[in-house]
Amino acid sequence: MFQKLSWTQHLILALLLGFLARGLTAYYVYGSQSNDDYSHGLLPALAADNGVELKIPNWRSPLLVWTLTPAVSVGKALGIDTQFGLIRFVLFSLGVFSLLGVWAYGLYGRRLGGLIGLYLLSLHFIMTFGSTRAFGETIAVTFTLLAFLMIYASEDQSTERLERKSLFFLGCLSLGIACLYRFQVGVLAVGFGVYFAASRRWSQLALLTLAGLIAAGLQGMVDLNFGRKPLETLYNYLYINKDGATEHSDQPWFNTWLTLLPMWLFPFSIPLLRQIKKFSRTEFLWLALIAFFVALHSMIPHKEERFLFPIVPLMLILLAKLWNESWNQPWERWFFRPAVFIILPFGLFIATFSNSQSGEYEPFRQAEALRRPVILWDYESTLSESNFLWNFVGKQIQYQDVKRWPTAEELTGLNVNDALLVTSQENHLLELTPDPPGYSQLGWHCKAPVKIQSFADRMLYFMNPHFNWRRKATWLRHCHRGSEQDKNPKSVSL
Repeated sequence: MFQKLSWTQHLILALLLGFLARGLTAYYVYGSQSNDDYSHGLLPALAADNGVELKIPNWRSPLLVWTLTPAVSVGKALGIDTQFGLIRFVLFSLGVFSLLGVWAYGLYGRRLGGLIGLYLLSLHFIMTFGSTRAFGETIAVTFTLLAFLMIYASEDQSTERLERKSLFFLGCLSLGIACLYRFQVGVLAVGFGVYFAASRRWSQLALLTLAGLIAAGLQGMVDLNFGRKPLETLYNYLYINKDGATEHSDQPWFNTWLTLLPMWLFPFSIPLLRQIKKFSRTEFLWLALIAFFVALHSMIPHKEERFLFPIVPLMLILLAKLWNESWNQPWERWFFRPAVFIILPFGLFIATFSNSQSGEYEPFRQAEALRRPVILWDYESTLSESNFLWNFVGKQIQYQDVKRWPTAEELTGLNVNDALLVTSQENHLLELTPDPPGYSQLGWHCKAPVKIQSFADRMLYFMNPHFNWRRKATWLRHCHRGSEQDKNPKSVSL
């Protein structure tokens, strides 16, 4: 039945599956991948929608926040009234936007990677996870993919010349817009420019240059509207990173290349590389631009996986091309294909249901979900080290960072009926088993401790506890003053 579907039916199915995967990922994986998605995206957007003056570093463009803020407004209009509910809705909106790239592939990319490319763009775990993060790179991914696909489609000689020119210019303009969200995407534009100049395609070089000037003008307008000089943000960004941002991290050059291996399903995909000789001129150009992009990023000391997001869909399309050309060959049939059908579903499951740095966020979400006054009593947990602690503490949520557990008298004196006791030190749990002395006498009853640590966080923390300290487990115990009906339910792991 699957094989009898038309291309249009496959496209609709891929869009629906992608919509479902992104929706689930946005709901379950709402935690921060790094500090930037919350501090420079989500939290400023929530504040801006409430009329708070936008404050971001002078090397950050306000464009990302301006893009996310309308999604916050729409979420509120739909009746979402919690911070984490709005965060989930914004992430979901970003995921839905990314489906524009899948749709564009359905229109223009059929001859590139076929059905394999379509479903990789829709359901590859890096695409579902990366498209629901609040980074500038996330938005740049879709505009970059649109650009490459439209430039590719403009080579089709069966269409009218004016239509091809228009499609090419729109592709260049889309690449320019991608640069506004992630300045480094300009590396790809430079690569295109070098190629057009070397092949003496002067009209295309002129249109690319025009699109670049328009993009620079748009960035200047963004800066002016934010009270800065034209292109001041770009200048500050280049200046702050002139030494490679070594204050954040300093990693070896090969780290960037190693990051790409899971995207190409290494080492199972090695034999597929024999089919690279069947690449068209366009596909070789894409491969060269990807290599150029990665090579420059490998020279920058500070490296993060998200920096490579803009080229991920391009890599998946080329992988799909190699897979198509290798279809039913012995290695593909008996090794690569079985590995793919194990790795990709497993990766999708982990990416969809493993919240990122959950120990730092889940206690606040649970406190907010109570919708009544609550005290978060922190006894050496990751909450006390969070960069976003005071963004979630408010009228309904009190917070205490104390080197011991509270007495029943202290909780009673706080004028709340709910307390969430949290710690990231497992040995402190022994002091809470059974209920601390005096709790039951004053009407306090505590549920069983809940361990908060997603599967992905557990693996990353195990591999590098020092670097991934924000991913360590947090234990939470909900104590309520009143009825015993909810006392000590079965403990669960999040």
